[in-house]
Amino acid sequence: MLTSRKRLVLIAVASLLVLELVTRFLLIPRSGDLVRLDGYSRQADSLQRCGGVSVALVGNSTAEMGIDTESLLNDLRALGVPEPCLAAFLADGSGMTTWRAMLRHYFWSRGKRADVVVLVGSGPDFHDEGSPDAGRLGRYLTSGGEWRALLTTDSLPLHTRADALLSSLSATFAARRKLMRRLQAYLPSPRGGPGGNPARPASHALAEVLAKARADGTNVLIVLFPVREEASPDPEIVERIAAGGAQLLDLREGTGLQAGDYADKYHLRPPGRTTLTRQLAAPLAHSMQAAPAGTQGP
Repeated sequence: MLTSRKRLVLIAVASLLVLELVTRFLLIPRSGDLVRLDGYSRQADSLQRCGGVSVALVGNSTAEMGIDTESLLNDLRALGVPEPCLAAFLADGSGMTTWRAMLRHYFWSRGKRADVVVLVGSGPDFHDEGSPDAGRLGRYLTSGGEWRALLTTDSLPLHTRADALLSSLSATFAARRKLMRRLQAYLPSPRGGPGGNPARPASHALAEVLAKARADGTNVLIVLFPVREEASPDPEIVERIAAGGAQLLDLREGTGLQAGDYADKYHLRPPGRTTLTRQLAAPLAHSMQAAPAGTQGP
């Protein structure tokens, strides 16, 4: 007969197994942000087969809600620029650490590249992420040779590396942050004063992306998104962008956006999206014209 201790152990193991199955086959398929990550490999393949200039748009929800890709293509046509192959690689709540992982995972580690990479975010997004979604990094954006960089060379805290490693084994562990956010939507918000992130260091992830882009012959266009009430980005970040040879498009001022164009602090309504997209066309055309069209990766 089973002892009480063994019975408890079996119940715990069975409960964890059921939770893992529910997460893998019920909860994760309902997360649009996680599901679309699986489709990005096909997008990278499509860009690699492009006969013209390939453009990878990388960012978070500010890019998704702030840039209308169809309008952007129309604006490029109006400028007389041959239509590029354009694909968006977006992850909610992400920043430079995650964007580097996406470029590694979908391009570099597979010997692929895009002719132009457009990074879109607010000023702080270009710092190393103080608290990246390690579950997403470990389960969806890391495989094979990318693990060595994640565990040994990336400037990530030890607990983040351990989190990523465990996330590669357990879908429940990997998705726990998203599951908690869903749960919190049904709970009253805690009271308290405003928080605030401590100052973060200059971006090692940005430096690596720019160095890799130079080595691959990829043009980089960095777009500083006009978030409402945002402080100026760290001057060191702006200096690093210039030193890395990237083209900088600072849209924080002079865009013509009004308060009513924003749905919230970070996201634009459709009219504001159209206004902002129009201002991206000419700088992107410049980056495209300087890129060697259709170059295959190493």
